[in-house]
Parts: sequence; C-alpha cells; structure tokens
Amino acid sequence: MTNKKKIAALLLAFWFSANANANIILNEWVLNINGSVSESANGDELPGISSSLNSAGLGNITLEFTNPGDYFALAYFDFEIDEANNTFFNEYGSVFGTPSEGQSWEIDEPGYIFGDIYDNVFDGFLDNTNSVPENSNDDVSFAIGWDFTLLNDQIASLSFTLSDMLNTSGFHLLHVDDEVGSSFSDTETVYFWSALSIEDTNVNPPSEANAPSIFALLIASVAFLVVRKKSSVKH
Repeated sequence: MTNKKKIAALLLAFWFSANANANIILNEWVLNINGSVSESANGDELPGISSSLNSAGLGNITLEFTNPGDYFALAYFDFEIDEANNTFFNEYGSVFGTPSEGQSWEIDEPGYIFGDIYDNVFDGFLDNTNSVPENSNDDVSFAIGWDFTLLNDQIASLSFTLSDMLNTSGFHLLHVDDEVGSSFSDTETVYFWSALSIEDTNVNPPSEANAPSIFALLIASVAFLVVRKKSSVKH
C-alpha cells in the first residue's frame, strides 16, 4: 500500500471512529435511588462510583451499596436516533429475555403525549410493559429498575450499561430506528442492560483459636499411638 493510500485509510478509519455514534443523541436521563432523584434536565452529575457516558450518551453507570436495608434503584434514558433526518417518532422498543428476580423495566413514550414512564421513574415503580412496540412506532424511552435487600456484612454493586453493540446474552431492552440515513435503509439500535451483584464481606478463614493447628494434631496422634502401644504390652 502506498503512503497516500495508508493516509487515506487512516483518515477514513478516524472518521468512522469519530462518527460511530453520530446518529445517537441522549436527550435526557433520570436516576432514582431510594427516592433520591438525579436528572440531566437539572444539570445534575451522574451518581455512582464509576459512571461515564460518551457524547452520544453511551457507556456505563456503576452504583455501590454498603449499608444493610431495603433498596430500589431505577435508571431512565430518552435517546433520539437520527432525529435530524427522520424526526423522533418513527422508532420502537423491544425486549429480549427474562428479567432477574427483583428486576423491573418499561418502554414507553416519554410522557410528552401519552406515556407514564417518566412519572413511574419518579414514583419508584416500573410496569414491565412495552407501549411502543414494532409497528406502533413513536418517540421511545426506556428504564430498568431493581428492588433488593442487603443484610449485615453484605455489599451490592449495580451497573447500568448503554451501548450501540450487544455485549450481553442476558435480559436487555432495545431502542430501534430502522430508517436511518438519507436513504432510510439502515438500522441503528441502542441496547440497555443492567446487572446486580450482592456479596458477603464476612467470609474469613477460621481463626487460630478455633482451628486446631497441624502441630497440635500431630502431638495428639503421637500420644494416641503411645497409649495404644503401652496397652498392647500389658496384655
């Protein structure tokens, strides 16, 4: 390959990288964590110990819970896909798989006309329904929530992931626009999934006071053999 071709290839690769999510715009997000609400409309920062969304609104939000008690956490996202070319009401949502225990979800019109998802997120409740399925296209938003309990000496890690590539085989939601581009022949999808992990923090090896040492067991074994030998001699 000539130098000119190499440079052209690099520039093309850079262009595709820089514009990989050019059709996706995050219009609004809301997180409700045990009644404490953060939302982009108020200029709030993303909560969490490790939270990062790129310019298209794709990325990961990770929350951590360390105190015993009952919790709920819900995350809501309203994306627009290729809005400049074909508006925002030609999209639909879809559901894949079965939610885990304690997990809830909702796909709905954001509430500008008929949807109740926005109010449900603030109320801490999702209704597990898709109100914008394929062939009933409209403006789409989606949310995933969790209800869980932490016992003493337990810690929970909760993640919400948004991507234009499917990197999970588990339960997930889809926001789809299948009329992308000037020719309206391409499809763009935002995938949304979440994972909850609860671990015990008091799993320790037995203490020396409670666990016999190898040396103590060896002494006991020798003493037993000596007593047995003396008993055999007497008989």
